[in-house]
Amino acid sequence: MKRLSFFLVLALLLASCGRVTYLDDAFPRKGRRHKVVAVIPFEVDILYNPLAGQKVTPEMIADMEADLSVQLQEGFYSQFLRQRKHRDYTVKLQDPQRTNALLEEKGIDPATAWKMKPEALAQALDVDAVIVGYVQMEKPLPEVMAAAVAVLFDSWLPTNEVSARLSLYEGRKGALLWRFERRLSGTVTRSVESLMRALVRAAARKFPYQERYL
Repeated sequence: MKRLSFFLVLALLLASCGRVTYLDDAFPRKGRRHKVVAVIPFEVDILYNPLAGQKVTPEMIADMEADLSVQLQEGFYSQFLRQRKHRDYTVKLQDPQRTNALLEEKGIDPATAWKMKPEALAQALDVDAVIVGYVQMEKPLPEVMAAAVAVLFDSWLPTNEVSARLSLYEGRKGALLWRFERRLSGTVTRSVESLMRALVRAAARKFPYQERYL
């Protein structure tokens, strides 16, 4: 079976998988006043299929979740900087190093931050709004099994699935202003890392602090 190019596969995945973007009616009025926004480490939940062919302990999964939490936070920030060259963003994102340093200084670990009220987070970070991200990763089918199905039926089944939800809250009262949700699936030809990058890029493009939304 001929392999599609990376960009064609990405286009097909983005076209076929669920996506939701919510923008509050009050965003234009409130968003114009915002100058600095912080994105905290993402909450990551890895659901690993025991049939996937590798022995993975709960401790290993916890370590992977912790690593991805910061990687996604930094990835969103990096994509924001790249997109800023081509888009009219009206705010600055707080550098993740400063965000994490302030959280640590105040004794707030990521798990605690995820449960805090958005307005309390914004106050602790001295920003106008905060972005809270949640990502769930699933590995529903072993790659060897998926490859066997492809040979038998000329059809690739997903071996990796990633769901993401990003929520933007204002800092004054903690109201939800914007939400981005997307789910992507990948086959053995798409790594989890490439799915993550696709999600982060898509979210950065939909970032609401642009003139067309204000």
